[in-house]
Amino acid sequence: MRYCPNCGEEVEKGQLYCSNCGTMLNETHTQNSRRNRKQNTGKAWIIIAAVLVALITAAIAIYFLFTFLKNPSDTSRNNTNHYENTIGKVDVLSKEFSENFMNQDNTGGYKGFELGMSPQEIKHKFGNEDGTVELGIGKVHKYGDMGVYYGSDNTVSSVYVLPDNVTVDEFKKVHGEPTKQTDEQMIYDDNPDNGFTIFINHKDGKIQSVENTFQMDTSSLDQIKSSNNSAQNLNEKFTRDVLNYSDGISKIMNTAFSAVDYTDQPESLAEARSMTDSWDGLLNDIENQADTDEEQKIVEQLQGFKNERNEILDDIEQFVDNHDSEAWHNAQKKNVSLDEELKAFFDEFPN
Repeated sequence: MRYCPNCGEEVEKGQLYCSNCGTMLNETHTQNSRRNRKQNTGKAWIIIAAVLVALITAAIAIYFLFTFLKNPSDTSRNNTNHYENTIGKVDVLSKEFSENFMNQDNTGGYKGFELGMSPQEIKHKFGNEDGTVELGIGKVHKYGDMGVYYGSDNTVSSVYVLPDNVTVDEFKKVHGEPTKQTDEQMIYDDNPDNGFTIFINHKDGKIQSVENTFQMDTSSLDQIKSSNNSAQNLNEKFTRDVLNYSDGISKIMNTAFSAVDYTDQPESLAEARSMTDSWDGLLNDIENQADTDEEQKIVEQLQGFKNERNEILDDIEQFVDNHDSEAWHNAQKKNVSLDEELKAFFDEFPN
C-alpha cells in the first residue's frame, strides 16, 4: 500500500500523481537513490579490500627483505655448499669418469675448472677452497675432489682430479693397466694421435692425482717405457751428469717462468737463454761419454728434453716481442708436458 507524501491519500501502485492533491509521486527517484546507495556501498568495500591486500603484500615484502639483510651469509654458504656437493665430487671408479675423462680430451680443464682462470674467477664460481695439497709441481688448491695449480702468471695452468682414498689396484681394475708405471707415476697413453696423456701421481699404494694434459712426445714416452736401466750397466759419472743435466732443464724453465708480471718477462727470458749455453756444454760431455746402446738412448732422451725446452723459450720470445697471447699459452702447455716427462724420467732413472 502507498500513500501520497503530501496529503496522505491512498494511491495505487504505478500512479504518477495524487488524485487528491495532484502531487507528483517520486517512485523512480526513490528507486534510483536506493540503487545508487547500494552501488556506492559496493565500491567502498572493493576499495577497502584492495587497501588490505596492498598492506599485507607490503608487510610480506618487508619481512623477507629484513630476513635477507640480516643473514646474507646464509645464502652464500648455501650456494657454496651446492657447488661442493655437486661440481666438486668426482668418482674416478665410475663408467662416466672412464668415458668422459680417461678417454676424452680434457686438456683445457674439467668440471668447470678451466686453464687461464684467475683465483678470483675460481672463488666466484666455486667458493672458498678446501685447503691445499702438495704435489710434485707444487701447492695445489683443493675444491672437493678437484684441484688447480696456479702458474707464474697467477692463472690456472693445471687442473687435477684428487680422489679420496682410492688405491692403485682399484683404479687399475676399472681403467686397466697403464702404458707406463714407475714408483710414483702411472701414464695412460695408448693412442699417439688423440692429443692428450693421462698422468697419475700415486704414493703408498693410493692415487694422489689424475691429470688429463697435453700429449707426451711419442719418442720420449717410448724411451721412458724402455729405459729399464740398472745402475751396474751405467757409468757412475755418466749417471751423475745425466741427472745433473735434466735438473738443469728444470732450472732453466723455472727461470723462464719466474717473472712476477709481463713487464719482467723479457728479463726472465734473457736469463734463461743465458743459462742454456753452459748446460748444453754438459750435454756435449754426456754424448762423448755414451758408449753403450742404453747410454745412447738416454742421450737421445736428453736431446728431446732440450728440443722441447728450446720450443718453449721460442714461444715465450714470440709473446715478448709480439704480445702474442696464444704463444704464451702454448709455452705454458708445453712446459706442463715437459715437467711431467722430467718427473717420469727422474722416477725411472737410477739415482
